[in-house]
Amino acid sequence: MPTDHATRYQQLLETQPELKKFDHTLKIAVALHDTGVKHDVILRQLNDGVSDFWIPMRKDHYPRRLSPSQESLFERAQTELLTKDLEVGHPWPSEHFNLGQDSIDEDNKMPRSLKYRKTLSTGSGPRPTIIQEVTTPSGDLYVLKRIRRRHTYEEELEEMKYIKGELSIMKKMRYVSLPHFVRLVASYTEINYVGLLLHPRAECHLGEFLDKSHQEPDVHLLSTFFGCIATALAYLHCNDSVRHKDIKPENILVKGTRVLLTDFGISLDFSATNITTTNEEKRRSLKYCAPEVAASEPRNSSSDIWSLGCVFLEMTAVLKGKKRKDIHNILARHGQPNFCHSRRGIEDAVEWLREENSQYEKPLGWIKEMIPWAAEKRITARALQDRIFHDGREYSGMCCFKKNLTEFDPPEQVRVS
Repeated sequence: MPTDHATRYQQLLETQPELKKFDHTLKIAVALHDTGVKHDVILRQLNDGVSDFWIPMRKDHYPRRLSPSQESLFERAQTELLTKDLEVGHPWPSEHFNLGQDSIDEDNKMPRSLKYRKTLSTGSGPRPTIIQEVTTPSGDLYVLKRIRRRHTYEEELEEMKYIKGELSIMKKMRYVSLPHFVRLVASYTEINYVGLLLHPRAECHLGEFLDKSHQEPDVHLLSTFFGCIATALAYLHCNDSVRHKDIKPENILVKGTRVLLTDFGISLDFSATNITTTNEEKRRSLKYCAPEVAASEPRNSSSDIWSLGCVFLEMTAVLKGKKRKDIHNILARHGQPNFCHSRRGIEDAVEWLREENSQYEKPLGWIKEMIPWAAEKRITARALQDRIFHDGREYSGMCCFKKNLTEFDPPEQVRVS
């Protein structure tokens, strides 16, 4: 971004200090000011959720309240904010790039600086995404997550709120030394997609790993995942003040002997308020969500614990030589295949696994502390981490076993209301 835009933004702050409360709005604030938009209108647009991540915009996404003449000026102003290409460098992540169409390859629909290798998955539904394997000119291998931009202004407001949250949290985690998070390398917006360049490239997600493990058991590796996942979640809750809000096997990736948490699109950063309780969560996976989430009731970080308890139940089934599908069948016999709708099914599944054989009993004890229906009775992520470490070396990888783990900073007191 040209230096003069940053300078002009600082000049704007001198007369309009209210702009400071909005994150990632330097470019859009300057563009609207240069268009002749009044100060109060700029504030209303930013308060709606319009940010730098929107640039470039199609005309139907232009900020509301612009006159026809201002629309022409805005088109010219946003063109001046576009960068030539996506640049990948250190330290990660770099700035967010706003790319014009001349920077996008017409055939593969991605920045010209990236080389397409293959498509890993194509999503559908309310948030269609394309996950692709790409390389940079230096030969480095990454994953590109492309999120399709929406058609209407109102839909774009909703979509960009989640994208902004995901980018903000992943940038916040850039210096985390714990090896259990997917890292953001770079990000960009173009007229049709928002792109996130991610590292590392995993082999599969945990659900696929569990299904394969039933056929080709690697129980030693699988058993270490308990401590590593619990450690990652404890770090999110206690050090980064982040609630994931969508813990499920598809959002836990497997790379070699490591597990990685990913997809922070609906996560909540409560570091500014120290409050983890919220009432709204429009995008979450019903199958693994906590009962209070399914019922649209207030929820907090304990909802992550519930979801992880459901994942742990599937992991334990595979450790005991069963299929995770067996757990789903037990749930379905008592109502629906969603954990939150089958309280009796969960109880029966735990008892069934306990009676099957005497191996891997300790995870069943953790699970019972993770899935009480009353949220306040659930174990915390930090206590769960300590419990797993205490219960045996076989339940954690060397990367996270306590004697080799650098202690977390003491967590700040979090108020739950």
